[in-house]
Amino acid sequence: MQLPQPLVITLTRDEPPPAAEPSWTDATKHLRDVARWITGGVVATAAAVATGSSLTRLGSLDPLDDGGRLGLAAGGLLIALGAIGFLMKKSLGVLNIEAGTIVEVGNATVWLPLFGVKTKIERDFDFVGRGITWEAMLAGEDFGDLRNAEVVDRIDKSIPYYYVREKFDALSGALPWCTFVAFAALVVFAWAANPSDRKPASKPPLLQINLP
Repeated sequence: MQLPQPLVITLTRDEPPPAAEPSWTDATKHLRDVARWITGGVVATAAAVATGSSLTRLGSLDPLDDGGRLGLAAGGLLIALGAIGFLMKKSLGVLNIEAGTIVEVGNATVWLPLFGVKTKIERDFDFVGRGITWEAMLAGEDFGDLRNAEVVDRIDKSIPYYYVREKFDALSGALPWCTFVAFAALVVFAWAANPSDRKPASKPPLLQINLP
């Protein structure tokens, strides 16, 4: 996916602003489409776990004799469902239609959710190289040949994309380890819920007397 160009540095005071580019909307839609696909996979996995649990021999385990297996099965199932639920929460966060205003993003501190959006905008719009600051921008100041209205308009249009991108990055980071944890927990659950049919081999007697 080709990301949109955040800012055109060749703008001058005498040039009219270009028409609004639909690339921010397209990029946001692409991220949400990927998140929908991931969400569908998570739902299918949860359904498979629910269906598979009914095919086990969990009900045949005796709480007294098979307490260890029951504990492992319950723990594995809870951990797997917890990992799947956490991943579902991250997926739904990408699909959630909300974003902050340019003032909220500009005033975001490190402890606020919009701080990640703020840092991504500062990086992609090259705030340091172009001498742009949130305080000056919100105060209506221009930046050399870059008009304040143009800078504010471009950044304001990009906020929904960066908000979704922040959520999508969190989903991408959680996907590998959630998948690993869920798979490992399901393996433990499957082993514990399906005891072997083999009977323990009988030991030979310590002493055997053969009478004539």
